[in-house]
Amino acid sequence: MKKYSFVAVVLLLGGLFTGCTATIPPLRLTPIEATNSTIIDGRPVAKEVLDSIQIVASFDGVFKDYAVFDIEIFNLSDQPVMISPANFRLVPLQADRKPFMLSDSIEHIGFQGAEPAQQVVEIENQMVQEEKKIKRAKVFNTILFVGGVVLAATSDNNNRSSRRERSASSNLGTTMMQASLIKRDIDHVNFYSNMDRLDYEKNLWKQQTFNTNTILPHASMRGNVFVPCLRNAAFMKLVYPVQDKEIQILFQQTQ
Repeated sequence: MKKYSFVAVVLLLGGLFTGCTATIPPLRLTPIEATNSTIIDGRPVAKEVLDSIQIVASFDGVFKDYAVFDIEIFNLSDQPVMISPANFRLVPLQADRKPFMLSDSIEHIGFQGAEPAQQVVEIENQMVQEEKKIKRAKVFNTILFVGGVVLAATSDNNNRSSRRERSASSNLGTTMMQASLIKRDIDHVNFYSNMDRLDYEKNLWKQQTFNTNTILPHASMRGNVFVPCLRNAAFMKLVYPVQDKEIQILFQQTQ
């Protein structure tokens, strides 16, 4: 195995093992004090009704910094109703059930549900940036490699320099070439890793069925709603507006 390949492997493995040392405790949210609650397939499910809107919700897990809720909204009225995941808010609460407050503000912290279509657009923009980054890296690596070749060749042909100086210049040129190859390998590994991750996330958002839509009278829509969360909150209140009122479902964080 070439020296630079061995060094690259060591660097990559070192980064991999370093990344595996940090563990994030699981987030578990259990609905409490709901008007109606039951257990379905071992999962606590809460149901709340306000005017002509009924929401059935359960905690489904965590994706990145999002708490994921399995939501079904029922339109009990005789008119179509426009719904959106962005209408959901998640309010983190302290142990005394008071909201977390923003610094130097009377407003409390609240997070808005993510719109899948907008997430797809943002990820596509990130993929474009990754492609630009690898192109810039290729240019830099090429300049570094060519510079090393020129330096090594110049030192071999420079008869005016001492043997020690020629050796030092030659070693520096060789080091520059090896460094460019190491960096090229790492750049490509990072590029493909990031693109694979972004492609996975893009497909995940594309597959979500809970988008901004219209629910026909006496119909419903179900899907996952992703809302950013605060992990150190003792409680989280899921809120959905209904005209000038709100449906609220309280979740307690459990270990």
